[in-house]
Amino acid sequence: MNRDTLSLYNTASVQIRVRNLRIALVLAIVLVMLFSLVDFSMYPDQFNVLLSIRTISSTIILFLLALSYKI
Repeated sequence: MNRDTLSLYNTASVQIRVRNLRIALVLAIVLVMLFSLVDFSMYPDQFNVLLSIRTISSTIILFLLALSYKI
């Protein structure tokens, strides 16, 4: 295989992986927070604790998303 072709393939492959990573991170933030509705209906007494855990988790995921733009 030609060296230039291999280089282009590797570049495109990295770009696709980074794009997919970003999509997965955004989806994770949305779903983690969305499932707080399930917490509210199933565990109303502990909703505040669960919401704070979900908020911390989403903050960490958001930090990872910001790091993905440094790549």
